[in-house]
Amino acid sequence: MTMSTAIEQVVHEAEKQLTDGTWDLVANDSALVRETATALAGAIGPADIHQALPRIERLAALREAIAALAMTIARTHGHLAWFLAQCASHLTPVLHWRALDAPKKSSHLDG
Repeated sequence: MTMSTAIEQVVHEAEKQLTDGTWDLVANDSALVRETATALAGAIGPADIHQALPRIERLAALREAIAALAMTIARTHGHLAWFLAQCASHLTPVLHWRALDAPKKSSHLDG
């Protein structure tokens, strides 16, 4: 399952909880969601600009997005914390990608 598919499933579950009344988004949650959305937009930026960036810069932006989610999770509880934690957990492979060594380039001098 791709990250995008996993996040879509979490969003679908959250929408279901909001629709059936299991999750009642209170005013404090709404304000925190707006703050988080602003932070995420600042970290990632517009899609066309983000996609034009080199991979390492896109990776750095995704890491900033995870940090924004973590900061929000630390400030809330309940359904909102569950939702954001699920999103962040599906993005955690991003944290490992940069930790991996770059593949070695082969050259005719190797050997």
